Amino acid sequence: MKSKLTLISLAISCATLVACGGGSGGSSKTPTTSLSGKAADGYLINAIACLDLNNNAICDAGEPSSRTDNNGSFSFEASASDFAAYSVIVRAVANETIDSDNPSTAITKSFSLAAPAGSTFVSPLTTLIYNIKRDNPALSDDAVAESIKTKFGLDIDPTSDYIANGNTNAHEVAQKITKVVANSEEKARADAGAGLTDDKFGAVLSAIMDDVFEQSDSIIAAQSDEELPVLDVVPEGGIDELVAEQESEASGSIVSTFDVLSSGIYDLYFYDDRIDGITHVFPERYPVKLVDGIFGDSLNEFFDNNVWNIETDEDGDFDVILTSDGWVTDNGDCSLIAEGLNARETCAGDSVLITAAEVSLSGRQVKDELQTILDQSRSDLDDDIADKVETLISSISTTFSEGAKGYSFAFTERTDYAELNCYTTVENDLGRCDTVGGADTLEELFSLNTSFYVNTNGDFFDAELDGAFSDNTGDVIKSGTETVEVVGTWNKIIMKGKTLIVLDIMNNDDDFQDMFTAVEGKGVVSGNYRKGKDGGTDVLNYNDAAMNNITTGLTNKFPFIDRVE
Repeated sequence: MKSKLTLISLAISCATLVACGGGSGGSSKTPTTSLSGKAADGYLINAIACLDLNNNAICDAGEPSSRTDNNGSFSFEASASDFAAYSVIVRAVANETIDSDNPSTAITKSFSLAAPAGSTFVSPLTTLIYNIKRDNPALSDDAVAESIKTKFGLDIDPTSDYIANGNTNAHEVAQKITKVVANSEEKARADAGAGLTDDKFGAVLSAIMDDVFEQSDSIIAAQSDEELPVLDVVPEGGIDELVAEQESEASGSIVSTFDVLSSGIYDLYFYDDRIDGITHVFPERYPVKLVDGIFGDSLNEFFDNNVWNIETDEDGDFDVILTSDGWVTDNGDCSLIAEGLNARETCAGDSVLITAAEVSLSGRQVKDELQTILDQSRSDLDDDIADKVETLISSISTTFSEGAKGYSFAFTERTDYAELNCYTTVENDLGRCDTVGGADTLEELFSLNTSFYVNTNGDFFDAELDGAFSDNTGDVIKSGTETVEVVGTWNKIIMKGKTLIVLDIMNNDDDFQDMFTAVEGKGVVSGNYRKGKDGGTDVLNYNDAAMNNITTGLTNKFPFIDRVE
């Protein structure tokens, strides 16, 4: 299930309320006030604006509403308490509504926008905020507004009228989001068919905005409409499954990342190890805790003989990371500072924005969480072994106790990252790194046409670079075959003054790409390169109470041992 990480809300601008009802005559008629506002991607003309009195994200008959004028303005009347409690919905209607960014023709696809209760400016940015505020009304508007500014690279309050303020960056981001929302709603309606009734539309809008937030990088980076994603939000089970997912995810709350990591959490997964011809399967956890803003040197722990045992690192591996100061040994010192509800992690050569969401696990089945963990770990286990582990997990009958919580995290990293894989017996010494072909320079590597190992989905084979160092790109070909077999491409990249040859191997789903570079005094060495992007979400994290419940469920079941006759 997709975690609900739409960390977006805005500081609500004050509505201008003018009393227009009531009086001293003792009338029992409820006093009304007038709310005026504007709707935009560009200003939206002839769109429907309403006060959503039943919280279904639809403008229903009988709700206070009006059409927007030629300036995108709307105005309608309701009680002051309703304005304070309910959100504004704006429905742009295909073949009726005109976007002032393209004033010569009406829009061709309908879409909906929204804003939190009390807001007078409705835009794609406020729709992101509305989405998270529906499920987390107690969140600080200021903190969440700061989070969306950071996430989408904005230099303006996301609640403000970016058109009136002349902020082209926010306007361009809003334009892109609008196109994603319109295209994705069209696809959702096609996928859901007649099942998408008005009472279920809110789940569709919420799912779309969830994905808009999670895919912010690809949306921002898109240079054309064709590069913008069309979000696929309706699962195979149909609209009812989506509604159930959204209702379940509504229990998740965006919380302070800094506070969560300071209190301590656990990452959990399964791995196997071959010992004397016997396969052992171990649950393994990684404790993460922040002390005074610094991550401690936690070590993995594996579950054996019903206790957690510390896994020592005896191979001396470490990473050398490319920074503005050149290649620097990663000593593991990372600092964390709060940025609203988010936290900024800064390590050598790397800076990542982290968002946390919390879900109560109380009363849930422990085996369901362990099944999720197993599903995430299957790529590291043989199928028959994974099936046997699944059978063991299915026999666990314990439930999570009061106070057991799970956490999901979203990572935003827009800077490129390069590292070398080195090993030594001396701490913080460059020692030996993985050298390639005995070449001292990248140019020499090309002239030697030396074979090296590459990995595509776990399949290692010999390959070589086809082309000349003077080229900026070329093919990666598989060695040792009678015919030329292209398995990927290589590109020359200049990063922080260093030349990197980055391999884009086909069918390789890893975040990291193979990389070669020349290091003075060492020759050509191999490493990893990662293009800056959203890092996705990690949903396998638990607090102490949840981890204790998991440990109880695992007792007397692991390590699972596959005896070989």
